[in-house]
Amino acid sequence: MACREMVTLAELEATVDLDQFSTDDLKQQFLERITDKVYSVLGHSFGLAMRIYHDESVDAAAATVQVTATGIVLVITDGANAGTETLLFADYPTMWEMSDAIEALEKGWVPYILDIIPFDQPSGNLKVMAATDAFGIDAAAVLCFAQWQVCGSGNNEHYFFVPMPILSVVSVVEDGITLTANTHYRVKYLWIARHLTTGSCATCWRPIYWSCAYPCNVCVVYIPRWFGRRPAVVRNAIIGLAQLELESGGALESEKMGDYSYTKGDFSVAWSTLMAPLGMYKVKVHIG
Repeated sequence: MACREMVTLAELEATVDLDQFSTDDLKQQFLERITDKVYSVLGHSFGLAMRIYHDESVDAAAATVQVTATGIVLVITDGANAGTETLLFADYPTMWEMSDAIEALEKGWVPYILDIIPFDQPSGNLKVMAATDAFGIDAAAVLCFAQWQVCGSGNNEHYFFVPMPILSVVSVVEDGITLTANTHYRVKYLWIARHLTTGSCATCWRPIYWSCAYPCNVCVVYIPRWFGRRPAVVRNAIIGLAQLELESGGALESEKMGDYSYTKGDFSVAWSTLMAPLGMYKVKVHIG
């Protein structure tokens, strides 16, 4: 599916008055902060990973971002920084290392990685993307994941749970050994059951337990069912929370995600009506 932001700045401006922000940069920062709040409640971002754009104030005529099977390619046309930068996944293996590397170029590139992305999520899980215009914040390139990695201890249990519903499994590794589907494990909606086939019977399974040899000894790479979706209830929550925060007079002074409520000074506002419909998309299991 196409890689798109849950709510674009243009979509937010069509519903919410953002005149109090003097620049598009400030408007975008506000949207990103609100979106991060909703994603923090959900525990995931529907596969969205990061935005990259080239600052228009830095000398250049055009800029593009491309994601290949091996890395991210940044191209600046004309100007003092004209040229191509190729950042390989092998050199920057996690998303946060990749984001830091882009920022360290100091050639006008501005990366924004979502706060919900785990620090150890591999950059190589990004979805391949053709060269895309990224000149200016309004034209920021949106990068998404093609797949997701989750690692944890097998805990000597029969089931290994994953945080989001499974569409398909790419690989399962236990103690450094790649396992084979239907021979070593079976896939369910939110978990993977460890087993072995019995003799020559391909459908006769003997339940066994996942190894607990060391922390994060089981790694599953899979494609979640939620990736690429833009549910109306999530979009409405982002737009509604933006309106709520602006009406409350600015930044939240305190909040309590567990009860879906926050307090602005002496004025308390319950936002359960915004967050309650998101329950079906919330992460059910957190892997440590």
